[in-house]
Amino acid sequence: EAERWARRDFILRRFQIAAAVVVALTAFWLVYTLGLRPIEAEPASYTLPAAAAQTAGQTAAADGVLSIEGYLPPDCMAVQDGWLYLAARPVEASGSVLLRVREDGSSLMPILTVEGQITAFAFGPDGDIWYTLLTEGGGALCRASHDDWGASAGQVVTQIDGRPLMAVAAVAVGGDGRVYFTEAAQLSAAPGELEDALLSELVGHTATGSVYVYDPAARSVRRVLGGVAGATGLALSPDGATLY
Repeated sequence: EAERWARRDFILRRFQIAAAVVVALTAFWLVYTLGLRPIEAEPASYTLPAAAAQTAGQTAAADGVLSIEGYLPPDCMAVQDGWLYLAARPVEASGSVLLRVREDGSSLMPILTVEGQITAFAFGPDGDIWYTLLTEGGGALCRASHDDWGASAGQVVTQIDGRPLMAVAAVAVGGDGRVYFTEAAQLSAAPGELEDALLSELVGHTATGSVYVYDPAARSVRRVLGGVAGATGLALSPDGATLY
């Protein structure tokens, strides 16, 4: 009986030591992950591509402040063929509206209205507008065509390997027509909640964001880069060889 009790005490002490080690390692991992873990990729400086610099200069060239009544501050904007395009959400309605206006503030007109939030858009070589869209059901890469008679739009990519797209955040189109887009995080983000998903991604150091490329000719999607925390912007160099 004494030997049995001695063996029981020995096993109990080993269990207590093992439990203490597990608790200590877990606490260290939490402190390191949430507070001490360094950012893997240090910020690197680069020269702004000439096309992007020109666009920024054109946008800032207009005098005064452009006021668009009835809309929240734009979620994204770009300059194309002398027009300033911007996506904004109405104050008293749901969805997003893609507007265009002359750089002097004249000829304001809506060209496309969609359910959800347009988080980014870019122009293809054929004049089509590619945009990333957040809806209650998930994210999507969409394409729109427009002319003086109206606009038509449709969702092109809504899933990756059977998994719904989630917090889509940026898009860029190359001269060859291939469309690059990002998923800032594999987290659910309803319209207007993209910043919350991004904050959760950065605070948690989970790095679940990815960059994808869609080939309209082959109708295929390929992941270009994974394991990114906060993939919320894209830019292509003028020759299309470098993706920022």
